[in-house]
Amino acid sequence: MQDTPRPLYHFTSPDDWINDPNGLVYHDGEYHLFYQYRTQRHWGHAVSRDLVRWEHLPVAIAPDTHGDIWSGSVVVDADNTSGYFPDGRDGMVAMFTHHKGSLQDQNINYSTDRGRSWTWPMGVNPVVPNPGRADFRDPKVLWHAPSGRWSMLVSGGDRLMFYTSPDLTHWTPAGTFKGGQPMPGAIWECPDLFRVPIEGRNGESRWVLLASYFGPPTFAKNAVPISPGTVYFIGEFDGNNFVCDHITDGPLRTAWGPDDYAAITWNDAPHGRSIALGWMNNWLYADRLPTMPWKGQMTLPREQVLRQTAQGLRLINKPVPEINAMILKTAATTEIWLAEVPMPLRDDAGYEVRLLTVGLGDTGVRIKLGSTCEVFVGVSDDRTEFTIDRRGPHADPIARFDRITTAPRRCPTAPVSMLILIDRCSVELFGDDGETYMAAHLLPADLGEKATAAAINGSFSATLFVPGRA
Repeated sequence: MQDTPRPLYHFTSPDDWINDPNGLVYHDGEYHLFYQYRTQRHWGHAVSRDLVRWEHLPVAIAPDTHGDIWSGSVVVDADNTSGYFPDGRDGMVAMFTHHKGSLQDQNINYSTDRGRSWTWPMGVNPVVPNPGRADFRDPKVLWHAPSGRWSMLVSGGDRLMFYTSPDLTHWTPAGTFKGGQPMPGAIWECPDLFRVPIEGRNGESRWVLLASYFGPPTFAKNAVPISPGTVYFIGEFDGNNFVCDHITDGPLRTAWGPDDYAAITWNDAPHGRSIALGWMNNWLYADRLPTMPWKGQMTLPREQVLRQTAQGLRLINKPVPEINAMILKTAATTEIWLAEVPMPLRDDAGYEVRLLTVGLGDTGVRIKLGSTCEVFVGVSDDRTEFTIDRRGPHADPIARFDRITTAPRRCPTAPVSMLILIDRCSVELFGDDGETYMAAHLLPADLGEKATAAAINGSFSATLFVPGRA
C-alpha cells in the first residue's frame, strides 16, 4: 500500500498507532509531548519550541514484564522533593499507569537529562497500588502551592480520585469527584486539573477540571456528551477536593466535533498560559482509518481562557498565536459568491480559511480535498448551530464516519464568525471567537493538484502559511 501523505501542521507519530497525548510539560524552553504509541503501548516523545514544529525523539518509556505503559503526566520537580535530583538540579518525574491483564496501578520514572532518558527508581513502584477498582488509570499530577504538596487526580471508572504527596512517592488518598452521571455505564478517562485565566480580568483565574467520557455510542443531537467526548467543570480546588460551581447543570462540553478526545494541558506553560492538545480521532473507528504508516493525529494546540457569558463562565478555545508567525501571505479580501478559490497544495503549505462576512440562509464553506473528499463547515439556516457535514464522498467510508455533527451556538442572535483550519486530513472550526470548537478527521483518496473552498452565501479570505517557516 502507498504511504498516505501526512498532515502538514498537525502532529503524527513517525509510524504505527498514536492516541492519547501524555505528559505534556514545558521545561527549559521546550514543550514536551509524550503520547500513547504503538499497539503495545509505549510513550512516544517529541519536543517543540513553538508548538508548531516538532522534533521526534526516541521512545521515552517502553513496556516491560509488568505491562504496557498507559496514559499519565509529567512534572518538573524544581525543589527536588523526590530526592532524585541532588546538587541543586531539577528534573522531570513521569507518573503513568502500568497495565497488565486486568490490573492497573500507578508508577513513576525520572529523568535528569530533559526527558531524553528515563530511570526506574528502585523499590518504590507501584507508588499507588490499585485499591480494588477495575478502572484505575491516567494520573494527572500537579503542584498545589497553597498546601505545599503534590496533588494527583486518577480515573476511577465512574469517579475521579484525588491523592496527595510531599515527595511524588508516598501518596495519601484524599477526595473523590463524580460530577453527575450524564450516561449510565460510561467511564471517566484522561482527567486534567488546571487554572485558567479569566478573559478581561487581569490576574484572575479559576480551576477547571477536564475529563474525557467514553460510554454507550450516541449521535443524538445536542446530547451531553456525545460519546466519546470531553467535558469540563469550573470550580475551586483546595489540594484535596474539587468543588464545582455549576454541578446542577452537569458537565460542560469543551469540544463538539466527532474527533477530539483525551485532551489535556501543558504543565508549567510559561506566563500562566493554558494550552490544550487532544487526540484527533474517535474510538468508534480509530483502528479502521486507512492511513499508513501513521494512524492517528493530534489536534492543533489551542489556547484556553474563561469568558463571562450570559450562561456563566465558559471555556474558550483559540489556535495558539504561535501559528501566526508562519503566515506567508493573505489573499485580497473580496466577496466571493459560490466561487471556487484554488489553493495549491504543496508539501510545505497548510491552509487557513477565515469567514469574514455572512449572508442569509445556510452559510459556510464547502471544502474539497483532492478528487473525492468534500466537507461542509458552516451554520444552520436559523443560525442556532454550527455544522460539520462529512456526508459527501470520501475515499474509504467507514462506519459512523460519514455523518453530520452539530454544536449549539450560545447566542443564536449574535453575528456569526468562523475560523476554519484545513489540513490534508482534517478540519477544525473555531466558532464565535472561540466559544465553540469542533474537530473532524477527513479521508481524501488523493490530494490532487489543489484544494478548493467555495463560500456559500457569504465571503471569506484565504491565508497561506508555511509550518516550517520561522
